[in-house]
Amino acid sequence: MFTERSTFVITVRLVLALLVLHAIAIARQDRARVTVTNPAPFARGLETVSIPWNALHNVAPDLNPEAIVVTDNTTRRAVVAQVIDLDLDGKPREIVFQTELKPKERRTFTVGRGAPAQQENRVMVKFMLPRADMAWENDKVAYRIYGGAEAGDVLNGIDMISKRVAGFRLERWYEEDHRPGALRISYHEDHGEGADFFTVGRSLGAGGAGIWKDGKLHQAGLFSHYRIVANGPIRSVFEVYYPTWNVDSTEYIEVRRFTFDAGLFLNRIEATFIGKDPSASLEIACGLVKRAGTMLTKGEKRGTVSLWGPTNSDPANGNQGTAVVLESTVGSRVVENSAHALIIAKASVSRPFAWYSGGGWSKNAEFPNKEAWELYVKERADKLAAPVVVVISSGK
Repeated sequence: MFTERSTFVITVRLVLALLVLHAIAIARQDRARVTVTNPAPFARGLETVSIPWNALHNVAPDLNPEAIVVTDNTTRRAVVAQVIDLDLDGKPREIVFQTELKPKERRTFTVGRGAPAQQENRVMVKFMLPRADMAWENDKVAYRIYGGAEAGDVLNGIDMISKRVAGFRLERWYEEDHRPGALRISYHEDHGEGADFFTVGRSLGAGGAGIWKDGKLHQAGLFSHYRIVANGPIRSVFEVYYPTWNVDSTEYIEVRRFTFDAGLFLNRIEATFIGKDPSASLEIACGLVKRAGTMLTKGEKRGTVSLWGPTNSDPANGNQGTAVVLESTVGSRVVENSAHALIIAKASVSRPFAWYSGGGWSKNAEFPNKEAWELYVKERADKLAAPVVVVISSGK
């Protein structure tokens, strides 16, 4: 039997326990509220939101990058998120997730502890042997650049590989293409899933870049080293290294970083040209190889250049579009030569220079015609001019 005194003691202890639990809950800062606003009068069909990890950590220092869940507060559902160590130093640097935004819409998300939302990778990058290519793809399109002699007479151009299907195909296509004799299935022919129709050669291909000097394009050769920084489920990041090459007796080393997101067609590429004089300036030419019958669209004011036209000589293979979108349009201009449509801009030695590039195919539902491709390119430039606004606050 409880006495009045024992009942009082139990009540006091219970209250104290609840106060301690409440204090612990207050002390543990493992939730943050993220507000994402579209400032533009246009919709963003698929937007990758990138948040510096330090900004989250300042608000919620107890967040665990290995057990993190992002919840859309509108739908009350977890969304797929990816924590990325951009420097490969064992420390998280950013977290990314994707959303859709209506014109002027504001959405809120909660970032907290929990089991991450599960989803298969929609983007991947791999060093492909025996060719020594860097090849990457998402659920829309695939690309590659060259690092070995087996690629033939090529330089640093970007090859675009068109896809009809969402699943990964590159590894299988490479394996089938390298089978001996009659067993070989060429990835240069469409067998119902897409193909590598593109011809790069010694060009810039689908949005590569070189140094522009005295009216001439100078390209690096093949990359010699690589490192994969991140590999899905939302974003792949990798770097390639081009060893010393000369531009009219001036030596450069180039480091190029590619960032490629699920659901999108264009790569973000960041190139750093390292020279003996870090205060020197130079001009970078980002370009598209011309193909027979293609039509050029110039968007100098918004820093874009694009091509649209027949994929190749076989009308059954439809049309392809390629494009370059500069991240900064300061001082840019469009130049044509016999091989390329180029957009040229000023840059500085040893400082990163960034642009977006890639392509689309008419056999992919998004781009039935030239107008659809040009709209996609324009929207990429418009998004750069009016980026989403991200505000981080306490999640309590």
